[in-house]
Amino acid sequence: MKISIFLPVVILVIIQGCRKDIQLATIAEPYKDIIVIDIHNHDASGRKFKKSMDIWDKYGIDKIVLFGDISEPSAMNNDEIAYETYLDNRDRIIPFMAGINIHESACIDYIRERFDEGVAGVGEIVAASLNSPVASVLPWKGDHPMDEYLPEIYHICGEYGKPVLLHIDPPMGNNIEKLREAATAYPNTNFIFAHANAYNSPANIQVLLENHDNIYIDFFAGFTAYNPGSSYDLADFVPLMNEYPDRFMVSTDSGYDVGYDNAYTAIYELFDLLDRDVVVKIAGENFLSLVSE
Repeated sequence: MKISIFLPVVILVIIQGCRKDIQLATIAEPYKDIIVIDIHNHDASGRKFKKSMDIWDKYGIDKIVLFGDISEPSAMNNDEIAYETYLDNRDRIIPFMAGINIHESACIDYIRERFDEGVAGVGEIVAASLNSPVASVLPWKGDHPMDEYLPEIYHICGEYGKPVLLHIDPPMGNNIEKLREAATAYPNTNFIFAHANAYNSPANIQVLLENHDNIYIDFFAGFTAYNPGSSYDLADFVPLMNEYPDRFMVSTDSGYDVGYDNAYTAIYELFDLLDRDVVVKIAGENFLSLVSE
């Protein structure tokens, strides 16, 4: 009788444990025993995640931080899709919220309500954008990382112990000064700098890490490895990752401008350059520490 009761649970555990044995890409094989999390994924938009799950399986991606559109009204609907997807896939989906109008006070109540429901973090929020052809024209974007209701948002994130994922471009000048101001003013808030390596140097990132222990780096390996606009190689960032192994996380930005295959391949190419203990941290451990506090 006990066998019949617990058999479905046993089968479920076996299925989950074998996920990385299903069409696993060769490059991912050496890391099948490590938890890998894509911490920046837009596939709630248009419910693209339904088609993406096969490629997540192929590359052994255990968990996905899911949201959709960002800093515009449609993102609120995508937030709901991300949350519903999480309810159906609690072992794999980590829901964030990106439908936040930083120009209206109502965003504060919205964030509190969704945190109370179990949403894991805020973002991606466009805190500043001048160069991105997508983010720079969004109606709810900020002019800098301390604009409008962003400070109140940071306060709430610190209160709830939830991270905030910020899009900031260009990654220099006043934008970075305001990010540093935010990190200093809200020491209990964990800031994740979205695709911080895009059009940015290891030296610039190092300044943030050495001065602010609550700033974390969302590393979009696919940009550095495969985007023609990249001025650096993956190896250029390895010394920084070795120096700050607790502060980096990996993502794909849903393969923006490079495609999913390149985005995931680049993550494993990065892993191949690092010691295994560092890989374990940046692959998933660092992010899980932020959302489990």
